[in-house]
Amino acid sequence: MNSLNKQIENKTTIPVAFRAMQCDSLVVPQATSFSWGLGVKSGTETPRWVLVAFQTDRVESLTANPAVFDHVQVKHIYAELNKVRYPMFDMDLNVTQMKTSRAYKALRDFKEDYYGIEGRESSNQVTPIDFVDFFPIFVLDVRRQSERLKTSVQDIRIKVIFNAAVPANTTAYAVLISDRMLTLDSDGNRFSVKF
Repeated sequence: MNSLNKQIENKTTIPVAFRAMQCDSLVVPQATSFSWGLGVKSGTETPRWVLVAFQTDRVESLTANPAVFDHVQVKHIYAELNKVRYPMFDMDLNVTQMKTSRAYKALRDFKEDYYGIEGRESSNQVTPIDFVDFFPIFVLDVRRQSERLKTSVQDIRIKVIFNAAVPANTTAYAVLISDRMLTLDSDGNRFSVKF
């Protein structure tokens, strides 16, 4: 506690890095394609991952399990940051043929990358069958951005193409995970937070 008081008295500035999460949801139109603008983020926020999942007839249901998601026949899904696409190539998914390995691998790799845990220790306990039946959470890794993008205002858009029209009452959820920075600035008496 003494060292903290000395930093306050010395008018110290302390940088603090953290990960911020933002969740948005939207009702998906009954169509075979879907484009969703997540909004514009400032240059102080660097997006790292976008997680997207869909649920049909679960929002106001007392009997449906809200922890389970629906694959809704997703064929291609990607994010655009200022018109730069992530991933660069189509996933080319087909749930009825169990052609989901790229999306499953992205989910499996997310835990390893997010927590910094290697290989077997990072197992997410979701099998490929469970991924299709219960947890089709699509992870879009947007970490490999050019330095120019990292400091500019970013327009973030999710684009999805489906193998069949989306069922009625389907809601899309997107969790945007970003690196954020703030500073603790001392005026000699106390710290104040500045973003």
